[in-house]
Amino acid sequence: MSKIEAIFGGILLLAVVAAISFTLLDKGGLPSFGKKPGTAIVNGRAATGLTPASQQANVTLDPDNAICGCYERAFEQAHAGNRLDSVAYKSGYSACRKAAGPAGGEAWTYGWSKGEEGKLTQRSCRFYLNALKVRN
Repeated sequence: MSKIEAIFGGILLLAVVAAISFTLLDKGGLPSFGKKPGTAIVNGRAATGLTPASQQANVTLDPDNAICGCYERAFEQAHAGNRLDSVAYKSGYSACRKAAGPAGGEAWTYGWSKGEEGKLTQRSCRFYLNALKVRN
């Protein structure tokens, strides 16, 4: 084998190792042998991907004030540390969208983003309604 073939073979080997490493790290590590997918061991118990009801967003809305309720509840949920991929976000968004249509979903999303920013001065519905007036 000539030197040039060895060099290109080494480069190819590095590229393959890099691709495999990226794939494993992107998926969260090595496969778990002997465990069912979707389970993790937490405090000696198998934990499934189900979210306890205490972490879900309880959104019951007054139809007359649904938009303000959506904004304020989303702000509270996000400010409490819930993540965007949580059940709290998804269930709250669905409930607001159902109660107030697209405007309710938009209010939930806007309230969530402001809650993540953590500025308590933006907690009230008045702030959201003023922001809507400025945008329109």
